[in-house]
Amino acid sequence: QSLLLPNVNWIGREPGSGARQCLDELFGTSPRFQYTANDHRGVVGAIQGGWVDAGVCPRLVSEEGDLDFLSLRWETYHLCFPAALEDDPRLRRLVQAVRDVNFRRLLGELPGYDTKTMGELSGT
Repeated sequence: QSLLLPNVNWIGREPGSGARQCLDELFGTSPRFQYTANDHRGVVGAIQGGWVDAGVCPRLVSEEGDLDFLSLRWETYHLCFPAALEDDPRLRRLVQAVRDVNFRRLLGELPGYDTKTMGELSGT
């Protein structure tokens, strides 16, 4: 059974969220959901409770809820800051923490996380 068939009930997410953008890519401008969740765990709870059949959330949250998961896309997140703040000690400490081998290893062990390029700096 395809998850895109009309008889599959989906839960939405709020406009502007990454999950909503993904839903909009799947269904276009005519959303097919009656309910909207405020966060990823709300998506999982609605599915577990039998209110809906499917929703969009990260793999980690899906697995925490003991739900099946189908990858739709990978997303990369970036921390952006003005070049003038590059020497700010707080930002330098954050970059140091993100580059820590143990932190990257632990995060990389979580389902759905890829840490290969984590902590790389690039300027434009």
